[in-house]
Amino acid sequence: MFDYADAYAISLLLAVVAWLGFALVCPPKFLRSEEPAALAPPSNNVVMAAQGSLVDLGLLQLLERSQGGVHKRISEVREVTEVIRLRHPELFKDEFGLTHWLSATDDFLCELRDAAWPEGTSPSHDELRRRFERHQPRPDYDALR
Repeated sequence: MFDYADAYAISLLLAVVAWLGFALVCPPKFLRSEEPAALAPPSNNVVMAAQGSLVDLGLLQLLERSQGGVHKRISEVREVTEVIRLRHPELFKDEFGLTHWLSATDDFLCELRDAAWPEGTSPSHDELRRRFERHQPRPDYDALR
């Protein structure tokens, strides 16, 4: 039986995923170099992204491979939304922030993916994007409210 404790656990998990993704893109000050990235010489693990900014290969590998990668995380947020919609749609009415949390996590992960691999810059990631979109299209979060 799915209850509010499960919904709370799911929302907490999604919040942690979103925070970790943000921390990877904008690390806290104590993890950053004091030298601005534009002045720092590129090392072997830094590449030029499609938009001209320096991107750490470790970050790209993390987004691509860690726990299935960012494409899989986007798909899972959408799967969780669909399961709640099918089995306990009243949760969207009872838990005021649930729709927003799921929608915001979906948006954040999509923006993170697009920042790492803008559409048209990587054929393999464009194919992943299409495959996951076919498998699990973006829900209409506004209709769930």
